[in-house]
Amino acid sequence: MDMHGFGSNTRRTQGLLWMGIGLAAIAGVVALRMAVRSRQRHHRALHPVRDYSGRRGFPLPVQEMRGAARYDFEMPDDMRSQPRLRAVDSA
Repeated sequence: MDMHGFGSNTRRTQGLLWMGIGLAAIAGVVALRMAVRSRQRHHRALHPVRDYSGRRGFPLPVQEMRGAARYDFEMPDDMRSQPRLRAVDSA
């Protein structure tokens, strides 16, 4: 047998190798997703979902809260525009 006979299968062998690597990568991703999913189910069982439906979020009714920040708001220095730009902003 000559060396040419051994070289004829290299493409097929490399194709099978890359196919095996691809299948192993897919199997690894599937296994990782299954592990994460099982941990999520375990976490949900330990920490039930909280019910926030009874909360409003405002200390007063919405109508009374509208515009409340306008009266006593002082803009911090870091939120103000630069002195050169203030003339443009006010125009």
